[in-house]
Amino acid sequence: MVVFAIHGPSCSGKTTVCNNLKDKINAKVLCQDDFYQYAPEKLHKVVVKGVEELDFDCKDSISQAEFKEKMIELKEENDLTEEDEVLLVEGTMLTSFDWLHDFVDVWILLATDKDDCTERRKKRVYTYPESPDYYPHHAYPASENMKWDFVQNKANDQTAYICQMHGNINECCNRMVDIVNSHVKTPIETDDIHIVSKSDQKEEASESQEQDDIATITTKAKTATITGKKTNKETTITTITEQTKCGSQQHTLETTIINSPEDDNTNVEKENENL
Repeated sequence: MVVFAIHGPSCSGKTTVCNNLKDKINAKVLCQDDFYQYAPEKLHKVVVKGVEELDFDCKDSISQAEFKEKMIELKEENDLTEEDEVLLVEGTMLTSFDWLHDFVDVWILLATDKDDCTERRKKRVYTYPESPDYYPHHAYPASENMKWDFVQNKANDQTAYICQMHGNINECCNRMVDIVNSHVKTPIETDDIHIVSKSDQKEEASESQEQDDIATITTKAKTATITGKKTNKETTITTITEQTKCGSQQHTLETTIINSPEDDNTNVEKENENL
């Protein structure tokens, strides 16, 4: 079993992507949200803009023992078969669970727009109401801080990608399939991946009028390094930007690849020579 952990803030598109990918790539999906401790007495409280609220965005709000038990169960079930199964684990706090790192083969860290996510959050209804400030001033930054702490201090021995979740959802899904394909024995066909949303339907109506136009794809890449505060190790971050243009339609998709080579300086020089 190849385990992909998809970490991103609430309302970033994790569940939508996973649910639409699971049938296409014959994957199982495990959601962090299934292990929340909803009893108020088991939750911490946090003050956000002067308002005391239940904190659903600290790792203690999750029953990690049950979460880990389920991971072990799925792993043992897969060990009894010879199938090349894929497990997609998704959640807002995955990188903060130290025990989970022993199970994960590939990390997919979502890069999102805070304002977009905040607008989606406003449309959700929860058992325990939250103030308008809770998500933008606590929930979203909490998940992002966990992600960047992982990048700076824990990603040296992990395989990790940062995927932009802006724009066309189909492009995001296909990008994820590309990542999965690079880590499984049997490649997955991506032509069948197509998620239809209201925005997509509008785009398709416009694109149908320009079907004779020639699509052009422009690819750019840049490399940078960051040094972990705790490990003092350099991590190489390569950002690849793809722009696809057909007529008046244009989509931009960015993918960031994180790695920590044995010889950081040599690797970075080679990367820059290839740009």
